[in-house]
Amino acid sequence: MLSLCCTSGSSSLLASFHAAMLIRRTETGLWASSQAVKPSCPHPALTSLSVHLRQRLASRQQRVCQHQRFNTRPVGSKLQVAASAPGGQNTPGAATNASSSQVNKKNYSAASAASVSNTTGTGVFILLLLNLIIFVLDHTLHLPQIQRLYLDHLAPRWWQFLTSSFCHASWAHLSSNTFLLYVFGKIVEEEEGIWGVWFTYIITAVGASVASYLLQPKATISLGASGAVFGLFAVSVLVKLSFNLKKLIECGILGQFVIKQLLQETVSLKGGGTVIAGHHVGHIAHLAGALAGVLLVYSLSRLPAVSKH
Repeated sequence: MLSLCCTSGSSSLLASFHAAMLIRRTETGLWASSQAVKPSCPHPALTSLSVHLRQRLASRQQRVCQHQRFNTRPVGSKLQVAASAPGGQNTPGAATNASSSQVNKKNYSAASAASVSNTTGTGVFILLLLNLIIFVLDHTLHLPQIQRLYLDHLAPRWWQFLTSSFCHASWAHLSSNTFLLYVFGKIVEEEEGIWGVWFTYIITAVGASVASYLLQPKATISLGASGAVFGLFAVSVLVKLSFNLKKLIECGILGQFVIKQLLQETVSLKGGGTVIAGHHVGHIAHLAGALAGVLLVYSLSRLPAVSKH
């Protein structure tokens, strides 16, 4: 019986020991798990290093953003970037400046070309407008003062030698003259400019009127732009004469037409003249206008060249 008691006592002791060890293991496991979950506190040196790296990264990103803004600025911006980097290598900013300058030059050239193109034909337009206005005042509104602009060979006024070249006897007379004025006047204006076509019109018109006054009968009234138009014929051909294949071809095309017109005028003059709708055609004024155009070009070509400086 003792032996059984001892055995039962040992068993109770072992059971108590195992229970104590189990509780110890459980407490140890809980402590370990709590240590694993508990966040570790970093070292102060590591904290300062991390802050320094973040600051450097932010500074680098800022410089990259500024560089991109410099390279993508609008064309023509006044913002200047260094032209070249050390060692003679061009920077992206320099390339952008060069391209901006080229674009500005192209825009200026295009604007200049557009401006020249828009002004070409203005001189001829003004001449056509004057002829049309005077015709309306004369034949539509019937203003008697307009007839004082005709060249009266019996009692000429000094202004009539020019103003008569803006007057016309009928719509057919005006229509033919304005068409030829438009075609050949634009050719002269393209070569000599607005003042060139005006000067040519005035000089040849006056030359034709003077010749008509001197060679026509006294009981004559002269009017019409035909003399000035024939002057433009001659000048349009002569200004194309140059050592240039394109202009030589243009000169040949215009020249054959002008020569044909001059030959017809000469034949008509020798045959006693031409009458259209009861009005005598002024062949002398036509030929004189062409001659005045030739003399004008020759006189201008003899003038000394003006230095560009």
